[in-house]
Amino acid sequence: MGIEINVAFVSDDNYFNYLFVTLESIVKNTSQKNYLNINIIDAGIQRTKKSKLLNYYESNQNVKINFIKIDQDLVSNFKTRGHISASAYAKVFLPKLIESDKVIYLDIDLILNDDIYKLYKEFEDDVILKAVWNPFYNYDNKYIGIAENDRTFNSGVMLLNLEMMREENAVNKLIAFLDENHDKTRLHDQAAFNAIFKGNWGELDYKWNYQVNMIIHHYKKLNLLKEKYCQLYKQPSIIHFNKALKPWEYEGYHPYRKYYLGIYEEIHGEMKFENKPYFKMMKQYLKYKYYALINIF
Repeated sequence: MGIEINVAFVSDDNYFNYLFVTLESIVKNTSQKNYLNINIIDAGIQRTKKSKLLNYYESNQNVKINFIKIDQDLVSNFKTRGHISASAYAKVFLPKLIESDKVIYLDIDLILNDDIYKLYKEFEDDVILKAVWNPFYNYDNKYIGIAENDRTFNSGVMLLNLEMMREENAVNKLIAFLDENHDKTRLHDQAAFNAIFKGNWGELDYKWNYQVNMIIHHYKKLNLLKEKYCQLYKQPSIIHFNKALKPWEYEGYHPYRKYYLGIYEEIHGEMKFENKPYFKMMKQYLKYKYYALINIF
């Protein structure tokens, strides 16, 4: 008998096509014996786009999709920065929006390269949250209430024990932090999660959230053995495009961009780039190649 795996996303209309790509990467890599219960927090998605997604998976008995509408007034007052939209704050309401006891939360600028069941097996009954270290980011530590050199986690991939979060009244605590600090922090909702769960989170292997800073730094600075760096580079389980430049932008080069665009084109057709800033793209390309050379060869 298969296992039901609860997954949560947050999306507005602008990012919905990319959520589709993330979801398809999960489905492609999930064992057919398990079931995916997909919870999409709807922060303003067109009906036609939702219909396209539902129709795409209509014949797949292993995929169930739930759209859960969120009141925009809950997040509209919080400050945003750069490519981050107000809908990102919706993840703090997951314990109230989703009835299950636990859920895998995923950002929509990532793709899976492994069976999500392996990540599901990382849940621990007595750990409220599990995530991956966010390399070198400490700007928000002063607001989080930890030392400058203390590690924080990236909120793009989180194993959330929703039952424990409800018991801890976590939603109200997260909102209280954001009310006080949303206009001060740089990684707003991520800072909130780190503040509320500091000292109370479990660390996942880096492969479950392979971030840009894990590629474009020397392996010694990452406190990794060369063999581990090479293993991550060649076979990450989740690839997270967590910088402002995304793979759907011409200048957003990444070693796994071709893999991403392959899935995109299966769903939406060939990617159409509105402009092609060649030199910006080459700058990104050369940066990644430089670190591959010094770390692998």
